[in-house]
Amino acid sequence: MGVQSWMIKSWPIIDWFLPASSDRWPNFWHVNTQIRENSDPSGLRSGETVWLGVVDSKSVGAAWEWSEVRHGVVVLTDPNSIQSNLRFVGIDCGGEDEAVTAVCLNRLTHHLPWQPAVRALLAAANQHPEVAHEHAAASSSAIWTPAEAAAALRAA
Repeated sequence: MGVQSWMIKSWPIIDWFLPASSDRWPNFWHVNTQIRENSDPSGLRSGETVWLGVVDSKSVGAAWEWSEVRHGVVVLTDPNSIQSNLRFVGIDCGGEDEAVTAVCLNRLTHHLPWQPAVRALLAAANQHPEVAHEHAAASSSAIWTPAEAAAALRAA
């Protein structure tokens, strides 16, 4: 089973005050990274990664696209297109303003260890391309509801 980035936008919106200190943030877990079929002649890859957490006993997710800028170096493809069901409220992250939401989501992505997770999958794909492709296909075969995602996070 796997959560895809598009699924997160269908989940209920969860309001969250993003504390200034990341020490007070909930844990987020890496649940899926996909590598797109290679279309770049230089062999650089791209894909998407999905992270889930629990805020006030509710499932939340964030997903974004990444790109290799050189082999083994991955960056957020578009900082303004992070998908999430979080709505940031409070002094630091004002509410429904799209620019403020983008800033808060970027703070979240910079806090998470997503780049090592993506690099590890890229390294595995280099050594075993058939396994990485099968993993991506298997992880996209099921749809998780927010309740199923929360249960999976509790089990982790």
